[in-house]
Amino acid sequence: MIGQNIAPGYNREFDSEHWPWMKPQMWEEVRNEAEELANYDQPLEILGTDIDHRMVKIAEANALEAGFGDLIQFQQRQLKDFTAQGENGVVVGNPPYGERIGEIEEIEEMIGDMGRIFAKYPSWSIYMLSSMPRFETLYGQPATKKRKLFNGFIRTDLFQFWGERPKNK
Repeated sequence: MIGQNIAPGYNREFDSEHWPWMKPQMWEEVRNEAEELANYDQPLEILGTDIDHRMVKIAEANALEAGFGDLIQFQQRQLKDFTAQGENGVVVGNPPYGERIGEIEEIEEMIGDMGRIFAKYPSWSIYMLSSMPRFETLYGQPATKKRKLFNGFIRTDLFQFWGERPKNK
């Protein structure tokens, strides 16, 4: 939605639409303005991947439900197979949290792999949501910015590694 400048909540109703003192014309004007500002023809290259084919199928179904099934490509892929085209881009990820015994070591290794793989793309920005307290150490680089969040009751951090700014052409 951001990539095509589609207003948040554009395809839903709000309780305030039914308040007696709200003029229906106002909502119509706001929706018309949002429609005029949307850029449905903006080409986007969005790829969703997961190592688990079941998660890929769920993501595909969610994209279809949201009306973006034709804009997003999905693939079953391992992190180690990551390659990217283009000078600039964004990677967003939510690696496993390590809830099962024996997973912590695997996840720590994966985070190290991420750091080495994404270092090859210095102009790309990387955003990772993780509950691993040593994420930056394992990744091999301090985050540009870090935000404390909670996923339910689990303390997580959003680690932001900003890529080099695009060159003005």
